Amino acid sequence: MHKIFFSLLLLAWLLMACSGKKNAPTNPEAASTPSDTTALAQTVADSPAPLPPLETGEFTLDDEKVFGKDIELTGTNIVEPDTFIFKPTGPRMVLNDNLLILSSWNAPFYVFTQPGFKYVKTIGRMGNGPDEFNSPVVFPSDDPQYVCYLTDQYLGKVYGVDKDLNMHFLKRLFDDGGVSTYLDRETTCPSGRDTVTYQLKSTLYRASLSDSTPGHKIHSLQMKSLGNMPFIGALGTNAERNRMVFAYKYAKIVKFMDLEARQVRILNFQKSGFDEGTMHKVDGLDANMTHYMQVLPTRDYVFLTYSGQVPYDVGKDKKYFMWVEQYDWNGNPIRRFKIKDFSINAIVSRDASRLILTAYYYDDPFVVYDLPE
Repeated sequence: MHKIFFSLLLLAWLLMACSGKKNAPTNPEAASTPSDTTALAQTVADSPAPLPPLETGEFTLDDEKVFGKDIELTGTNIVEPDTFIFKPTGPRMVLNDNLLILSSWNAPFYVFTQPGFKYVKTIGRMGNGPDEFNSPVVFPSDDPQYVCYLTDQYLGKVYGVDKDLNMHFLKRLFDDGGVSTYLDRETTCPSGRDTVTYQLKSTLYRASLSDSTPGHKIHSLQMKSLGNMPFIGALGTNAERNRMVFAYKYAKIVKFMDLEARQVRILNFQKSGFDEGTMHKVDGLDANMTHYMQVLPTRDYVFLTYSGQVPYDVGKDKKYFMWVEQYDWNGNPIRRFKIKDFSINAIVSRDASRLILTAYYYDDPFVVYDLPE
């Protein structure tokens, strides 16, 4: 009788053990939770689809034919929610989640909330001392530990700004700063987690921020058809898409390239009219028509701000309007907006739903445009 009881007890224990094994996960996939699956799906959704190969060569285009009728937009002038009053000088902006960071030659760096534009703080100090700025420029960071990068045009020092809005020195891009060697505020961009692309004179360079290796040349901006015209313009990059775009200031020409500039697609709208004689006059360049002012990258598209006016006329006759051209990252024109404001400082949100600009002729400089889908 005791043997039968012991046998039944052993059988019951074995059944319980087998039942426990059935409920235990047998592989990592079985251990995933609904939140893990949701996070993975979100990551996949946020990852851009691969681009087809870039069609290289030079293409002559007519902007009225490729863009069609302009889409006219009216923006909303944002009245500051607090008593903070400022006038940006030589500004540039970066959007990062719920913050907007703006560089200004009298700041050096302002931080505002998004979307409310409430002033948070000022980063850095103007001056000639250590970690001070004379000609401040903010530009985006592809490194998730930094909200943005800060630099000085004539000193070439680059700082990362962490999530607590503290500066960290990373690297000096060049040592021979001066009048002839400087970073352009519109051609200093991230090109990977710890690399930047920047323009010195007529050449684009690439440098790592994680070591002391000097930058190397990746592309010359010179073109025979442009003669002695200054190679001034704007640069935008998208490391996710392996693309960069350079748009010329004094000719309606745009270059779409991979990040190493091995493949180059040139869009030539055959508009210039540049007067080389103005290069030898004080402020003479402002007598020429300005074409492209900025390249504004987003995840799926790139936007170019276009003036089509002579700077003298904009201020004198108050011609406060401009165009914003939208392309895909392979250089295919999509549409063109006509904006009822003029600005050399604009930015487009990552999802391409909003355009934010600063206008010097408003007491409160921020203006927001909602971009249609």
